[in-house]
Amino acid sequence: MKKAIVLILITSANLFTSCASSKVLTSCIGYTKTELYLKLGKPTSVNSDGHGGQIIIYDSTTIIESSPDVVYDKNYTGVSYTTSHNTSYTRGRIFFINADSIVYSSIKL
Repeated sequence: MKKAIVLILITSANLFTSCASSKVLTSCIGYTKTELYLKLGKPTSVNSDGHGGQIIIYDSTTIIESSPDVVYDKNYTGVSYTTSHNTSYTRGRIFFINADSIVYSSIKL
């Protein structure tokens, strides 16, 4: 009996880890909404799917800062600097939860 409980706990821990880090989001299929929240935290937004379920969105924006470019004149006597340009991108995951609070599908943005 103790071995079965330990095996169940180890299996559950592995499932949680794979859902959070996996590039293939099918590992999250079958999770309850509560399990998803416990593993990934508070979502960015939660919307109704119009059929008793929910659409849960997790996203994050990363800003990549660039340094100013140095520009020399034709005689290499003067130096001027251009302004830096920041680039950002957003990545995220969308989880579809049915009326029974179970993840049935997900996509990666």
